[in-house]
Amino acid sequence: MSTLPSVTWVDVSELIGWRGHLTGIQRVVYEYARRIVADPARDVRGFTFDFAIGDLVEVDIAGLLDAMSTEVAPAAAPTGPPSATLAPRMLALAKDVYDRLPADVRGRIRDRDIQRVLAAGRLAFRVADRTARIAQSARRRPAALPPDPQRATFLTGDTVLLMGRAWENPQGFDLIAARKTEEDFRLVTLIYDVVPLIHPEFFGPGLYERYANFVFEALDSSDVLPCISQSTERDLLAAARELNFEPPTTSVIELGDPQRSDVAREQPRFVDDGEPFILAIGSIEGRKNHQLLYQAWNLARERGIELPRLICVGSPGWLGNDVQYAVLNDPSVRGRMTLHHGVPDSEVAWLLEHCLFTVFPSVYEGWGLPIAESLAAGKACAASRSSSMPEVGGDLVEYFSPYSADELLAAVTSLLDADTRRAREERIAHDYQARSWEQSYSRLRALL
Repeated sequence: MSTLPSVTWVDVSELIGWRGHLTGIQRVVYEYARRIVADPARDVRGFTFDFAIGDLVEVDIAGLLDAMSTEVAPAAAPTGPPSATLAPRMLALAKDVYDRLPADVRGRIRDRDIQRVLAAGRLAFRVADRTARIAQSARRRPAALPPDPQRATFLTGDTVLLMGRAWENPQGFDLIAARKTEEDFRLVTLIYDVVPLIHPEFFGPGLYERYANFVFEALDSSDVLPCISQSTERDLLAAARELNFEPPTTSVIELGDPQRSDVAREQPRFVDDGEPFILAIGSIEGRKNHQLLYQAWNLARERGIELPRLICVGSPGWLGNDVQYAVLNDPSVRGRMTLHHGVPDSEVAWLLEHCLFTVFPSVYEGWGLPIAESLAAGKACAASRSSSMPEVGGDLVEYFSPYSADELLAAVTSLLDADTRRAREERIAHDYQARSWEQSYSRLRALL
């Protein structure tokens, strides 16, 4: 048995090749990792799975976090995606070509033709952006993983902390599980949700099998499974029963609220001065349920209800192409519901500050950070009443069924009333208790 001082090993795979804007799981890993490293009671080391050699290797976690901290600082001005500088030049070129066309040709160009060209351009910019970001990641990788990386050796008494998407790397997880049979180290695996098992229809082929294997391995190998909500904990315990496991050791650790109070505000070019709008934050994918927003805005038109523009901010995700196509091509919502990808923090902060309120119709969430973000900004929110979302919003949120456009429209029209919205904001200011990352880490620290 090892007599060496125990080490806390942190999987930093999510931060290797980091691309400058932290969201979701990346943000969670970063917030916890930097607090663990700063903890004077711990000997902390980072590790990741190196695909080049097929093994777990050490990472200079302090150096990695130091390199990131100068760029993650909240007040830092965003540089935008690498492809952003292409857009003005390409649009100027397109306008120049259009202006040179004969008048009779310009007259035959319909609005939908222009929209299709713009859609193709946006796709090209996203491809260019993704390619440039991958290239940036490749250039950064050697700084985090030296040419001769050292094997990460977990000894008896150590603690290994997994906070990332271990289901995306079953080979690395299998190595950890195998080594646990050789050395009695402690394995702590953070569980965000088990949504792929509950709603496999919202994900592409293959994820259900990968995620089911991850949940099985996590239940079989982990000493403790912290969950980010009571809803996730219930789901995990139900999965354990279904897989014939003894009830695992779990604990609920609520995430810290997104804070944008120190972020510089910058008005997006796609919003006019003084324009009233409703804001939806979340990746454009099936589970986030933008289809319901699309239906509700069409339902309002059918009933003669005038709604402000709905601005949807989020990256493209699983099975989101259909709703993107519908919003782009349906004349009844064109200009009344708009989708925006790659919006920097400074502009999201401005949108939160100036929106009438926010809406979050997700079918299922492990936590529901956009709700917390809205309340932390003092803004009213209409949200789905499913899964963990009532845990986040309590009685401060206007809830609706994620399957009812009628209920969603009723919640939206309720918050459009200025007096109702003002009363809700006053309650939020008085009653909402923001969750800090320090509080969240103190709960994780107790488990470590």
